[in-house]
Amino acid sequence: MRLDEFDNGVFGAKGMELGRSKRRTVERAMRNYVMVDVEEPKLFFQEKNVEVASSILEDDVESVLTGLHDRHRHFAAGITLGIPHGKVYWPWRAYHIRRWVSSYEPCLWAIRIQNA
Repeated sequence: MRLDEFDNGVFGAKGMELGRSKRRTVERAMRNYVMVDVEEPKLFFQEKNVEVASSILEDDVESVLTGLHDRHRHFAAGITLGIPHGKVYWPWRAYHIRRWVSSYEPCLWAIRIQNA
């Protein structure tokens, strides 16, 4: 779907005044998102394996990271990356998970004790 195919006033390329390359970049990124209107509109991200993950806001990222890592027994970054796949999505998800796991204080203490 192209940006200029949306209804006027909702999300039209005409009002955004994007250049051709920027408009194509936005259109390419839009292919991965789906808006579902059940009780209230919700934005979902379509993963590469066709699963859909609920998109979350930036304010919710830290609580999701804490829950993922604490509830699932402090796994390494590679394992923790697979847990939210198909469940929750936010831009830079992989980067945030790797950074969280490598800087989470309880895990750092566990590594220091193991290496001692």
